[in-house]
Amino acid sequence: KNNLICTQYVLGSSFTESSSRETAIHLTESDRQDVENFVQALTLEQRMDTITKSWAGHIHASDDIKRCIILQGCTSQMRDNKFIHRSGIHILLVGDPGTAKTKFLRLATLLVSGSRYVDASNLSSAGLAGGCDRVEDMYTGKGRWALIPGALGLTPASGICSVDELNLYKHDFGDFNSALETGEVPINKIVKGTIPTPCSVLAGANPAGKDANRKKFARGIDVSYFDQIGFDYTLGQRFDAILILEDEANMENDELIALSMLSGVVEKDEESESKDTEVSLDFIRKYLAVAREQDIKMTRAAAAYIAKTHAS
Repeated sequence: KNNLICTQYVLGSSFTESSSRETAIHLTESDRQDVENFVQALTLEQRMDTITKSWAGHIHASDDIKRCIILQGCTSQMRDNKFIHRSGIHILLVGDPGTAKTKFLRLATLLVSGSRYVDASNLSSAGLAGGCDRVEDMYTGKGRWALIPGALGLTPASGICSVDELNLYKHDFGDFNSALETGEVPINKIVKGTIPTPCSVLAGANPAGKDANRKKFARGIDVSYFDQIGFDYTLGQRFDAILILEDEANMENDELIALSMLSGVVEKDEESESKDTEVSLDFIRKYLAVAREQDIKMTRAAAAYIAKTHAS
């Protein structure tokens, strides 16, 4: 403007990201062949054991929790049907202090490129789900209001957004509930619009214990574990699985945890177990990328079992 030197740009009110070096997994024919060889060589049970051991073998906790997070990285299938199923799988980890919740949340972000970790205790509603903010208009140079996505909107559809300390989130859960349920956040403030949030959410929280300094689950009382979590049912229903971690006194397991934490400063044992059976994190990412491409059909028997269990 008023200058002979021109810089080209596109002026728009919104945009949709279609590709990104940070979030895309590029699979070569060699990569696909490696995955196929892995599938042919091992059963599903053996593959899950190998992947969980390679990814989080140093964390001594339930293998079921590790498997849940691995399956979360596969996402569910989004189909055009009357129920409009979301593709994200949402998991809530609730446990006593020191049960490796934060470890799991950080490790989950390594499974899928573009995943991110946030601490809800210092996040605003706009920082978590999205909101409005003043930005500079490229054409006029003046300030204008625009939609700004939060952590959920900035995570790609295949990614996992790990939200730690959800029990310390100080704001209304309305937008968060909407993001988990429908995969989008409607904004009706200064600017009206919709922020897509199709990602999977792995949230971590401590139970709302009576002792303010030690939030632990209480046993032997007439209060369910869900009520001890401290979230209302509306939020609880947004999660596909709520996994409980308890700090139980166990001599053998506590000794293994201590040895695992000390492994980095202990001299190597030449006779220690070989890691030949483990796979790399890069291979796990590619394996999950292939898994997300599969067209999964549930058996009638499995559907009947789920329906009956739900009714019960």
